[in-house]
Amino acid sequence: MRIDSAQISMTGSHDLHREYLREETLRFWRDTPTSFPADSLIPIATDQVSVSTQARNLATLSGNSSCPKAEIDHISEDPRLRTIRLVLEVLTGRKIRATTFKEPQATEVPTPSTPSDGGIPQPDRVGWGLEYDHSETQIEQEKMTFSAQGTVRTSDGGILKFEIHLATSREFTSSTELHLRAGDATLTDPLVMNLNGQSAELSDLTVAFDLNNDGNDEVLPQLKPGSGYLFLDLDNNGIATDGSELFGPATGDGLSELAHLDQDNNGWLDDNDPLFKKLKIWARDAAGNDSITSMATHNIGAILLDRQSTPFTLTGSNNVLRGRITDTTTFLREDGTPGTVQEIDLAV
Repeated sequence: MRIDSAQISMTGSHDLHREYLREETLRFWRDTPTSFPADSLIPIATDQVSVSTQARNLATLSGNSSCPKAEIDHISEDPRLRTIRLVLEVLTGRKIRATTFKEPQATEVPTPSTPSDGGIPQPDRVGWGLEYDHSETQIEQEKMTFSAQGTVRTSDGGILKFEIHLATSREFTSSTELHLRAGDATLTDPLVMNLNGQSAELSDLTVAFDLNNDGNDEVLPQLKPGSGYLFLDLDNNGIATDGSELFGPATGDGLSELAHLDQDNNGWLDDNDPLFKKLKIWARDAAGNDSITSMATHNIGAILLDRQSTPFTLTGSNNVLRGRITDTTTFLREDGTPGTVQEIDLAV
């Protein structure tokens, strides 16, 4: 082929998008509200510290002491808090300074908790908790396109017209998560019944509820319509009284708690198990109206106690973490149609 002349048009495009997201939070509390408020949330990256009046008074006393500061810190630091501080320093690569102080002497010695009626285990509380969450996400997307078209005249009088398009792309996503729970911080995952065939979703609406069964209300995210929290009505009052009646807040493993009710050990919770009929579903609509229904209301005949790991992050409208789905299993209605049960770690 010998080209005499040509008219060629070529276009191309290239787009490269890189995104790096990092979120890091630390939450620490003790049952005595003068130490750390239960709703305090400290972003690690800001290096911001709030000091209570009691801590400032102790700092003043320390300043008047003749002992070296390093010696005072070494003596006064709670061994548990020191362990947590060292772990977080390794995890974050940051130097963390912690101040401890003694609480007023308690007038009563707490008694160990005992198992509640119905076989759901209730562990002893330690009176403090720590939640550390770290997540990093790296996203890289690249696209390239090429187009060419033209008319070519050859030396033998031929005319050739051509058109060609080329497109290629790549995408890379890397995500790492680290979640550290200590003390009472692991007690935050109830079971959810999905009645509409969809996966559980959390709304931006909340309800005050004593999820950890410690006498203090947590801010519990509401489920979107079609799902409800599964609970065992131990006191027969027709409502979910607190977290002791839900499955999961006590041990961090709701399905294992539910399995304690499987009296015939067939791997299903069904009519062969005496407490099956006492199971209820608690849902709340956008207007704040509670709905308490039974297994019979939804024609549910059995719940499978086996599970499948199904990790999924649940976020709010501003991509704020609301919770995480950890495991999923199924239930069967009397006519054989299935539904799902999910265990959700709530960010409360």
